[in-house]
Amino acid sequence: MFPKLREALLLEGYVVTCIEQRDGTDFRFTLLNLDERNGKLGDTFYMTFEKNKPSPVFEFLNTCEEIHAFGIGLIHSCKTLKPIKYNELENNDGLSPDLIKDLQDEYHYYLVGFWGLRIAIVIGLILVTGTVDTALHLLGW
Repeated sequence: MFPKLREALLLEGYVVTCIEQRDGTDFRFTLLNLDERNGKLGDTFYMTFEKNKPSPVFEFLNTCEEIHAFGIGLIHSCKTLKPIKYNELENNDGLSPDLIKDLQDEYHYYLVGFWGLRIAIVIGLILVTGTVDTALHLLGW
């Protein structure tokens, strides 16, 4: 199945380890990196061929990595004053290696979870109190 595509991917440094057909028309390829130019050796990548382009709403939080990064962002928003910097992720003792990898791959979802919750709280306080000054005072500013 897809011999020319498999050959082209192999020339680029990827081997196809799995092809899944989803929803009868969409195909998802699982690729293993065999070339250092493409990143870390042994990393897994996914390539999806879809008949119909999905909407942005459907694409938001549709993988485990994205959900993990977003969820950790929400939790850290309640626990820490500032988000973890990207270059400090590997040295974080409070997270498992799998979660660290998810955060590195989907760091933007972590930031959306972290800052999104805080922005939602500020907007809620403004709506409840009716003034920006009172909301900011309640937050300690």
